[in-house]
Amino acid sequence: EIADGTLQLQRDRNRVVIRVEERGSFPSGSADMTEQFQALLARLSTVLTDLPGVLTIEGHTDDVPISTARFQSNWDLSAARASSVVNGLLRNPAIDAQRLEVQGFAETRPRADNGTPDGRALNRRVEIVIDLAEPLEAIEARARELIRQGRADLAFDLDWQTGAAAD
Repeated sequence: EIADGTLQLQRDRNRVVIRVEERGSFPSGSADMTEQFQALLARLSTVLTDLPGVLTIEGHTDDVPISTARFQSNWDLSAARASSVVNGLLRNPAIDAQRLEVQGFAETRPRADNGTPDGRALNRRVEIVIDLAEPLEAIEARARELIRQGRADLAFDLDWQTGAAAD
């Protein structure tokens, strides 16, 4: 999916962003996932269960107004797409619903210029943001406590999986 451009992965210190392009995930103007995207999401959900942190699902649109029987605006569409992704993730019983958040941003956070078809296409997306700040804060707090206890040797050997000191 990364090779064919369906997914993009971006990482910084405190978060990982899995960007899902609209192409192949949702029909235009719809929040109904394609079967292909549902299968991808099922595979992705197994990876997400093993990762720490809060998962925020963000829906984004271009700036072309929408007004249908189902969606009064791009706000509705972006939130509905994010909600569809959350519901897809929750098909995996190992996903903890308390880790999930939904946000719809409509056209307010463009990645590209909405003045071109290619730019608008880049702006239509769903992003799964894995916020690692809380797990990092827990690890850093444990390191500070070990240093305070005079165990600086262990503070630098913290295990990322458990947050406990390595043997």
